[in-house]
Amino acid sequence: MRQKVDIRKSVGAWLREIRRENGLTQEDVAEKAGVSVKYYSEVERGLRNITIGNLQKLLRSMNVNKEEVIRLLITENLSEDDKAILSLTIRILSKGRRKTKSQTRQILQALAD
Repeated sequence: MRQKVDIRKSVGAWLREIRRENGLTQEDVAEKAGVSVKYYSEVERGLRNITIGNLQKLLRSMNVNKEEVIRLLITENLSEDDKAILSLTIRILSKGRRKTKSQTRQILQALAD
């Protein structure tokens, strides 16, 4: 039988990992995001529900861009090869030239169909 995953704990652990990777304290993140340290601490421990707006503030305070969020959210169960392909695709679509982006989209669409 599958265990129930508590999304609050998963999000909290994810935020803690990002914060630590960026060398930030809970106080740093809370101050930059404009939330209390108590609130942020409770979010990290999975004790608080978090709104999308507050999640956005917290991620911005840790300089996490939308491409990184997508990568983090969807790579959990991917192989290393799939992660590398996805990472390169995200990089192309976010930073590539217009022509390269267009060609990449066409290739992805053809593969998806």
